[in-house]
Amino acid sequence: MKDTPKHILIKQLEIIRSKTIAERIKMAFEMPKFVFDMAEYRIMKREPNLSKREMVAQRFKEIYAKDFEPEELERIVKHLQTVQ
Repeated sequence: MKDTPKHILIKQLEIIRSKTIAERIKMAFEMPKFVFDMAEYRIMKREPNLSKREMVAQRFKEIYAKDFEPEELERIVKHLQTVQ
């Protein structure tokens, strides 16, 4: 989604560039966890009783939906639901 106004993107870049290399690296490592946590939060609000396997599968589906063709995505999701 690219709905952030240009002036806000510029401000975000200014903030990031003002940080030290160590702070930027830390941010980079924290971002994937943030994405996973946000996806899980949205999924839990919709479907609070999912098993751990189902959550992993639904999280994958939500995060990577635009990266795979629908048939391939469903094949992966089904695999994630059954793998132990």
